Amino acid sequence: SISFLFFIHFLMLPIESSMLKPTDFPKTVSVTMFTCYLISAIFGVSGYWFFGENTEQIVLLNVQGSKFVSCCKILLCIDLIFT
Repeated sequence: SISFLFFIHFLMLPIESSMLKPTDFPKTVSVTMFTCYLISAIFGVSGYWFFGENTEQIVLLNVQGSKFVSCCKILLCIDLIFT
């Protein structure tokens, strides 16, 4: 998410300095980013397989019409205001 991308820059140096082996930091970042990519890709591909071409890019558009979804949209807007 946007907040992750924004805050990760502030956390890079403290994470690296707190590691037992700071020389392993580039490898750790690579493995972590690949793992995040893999999880996102699996989630996206499985969503497409289950729902086909009717799947919207914005997840909340796939489940319109309930009060829960309206509440989630409001909370997302509030989250964006404060981040």
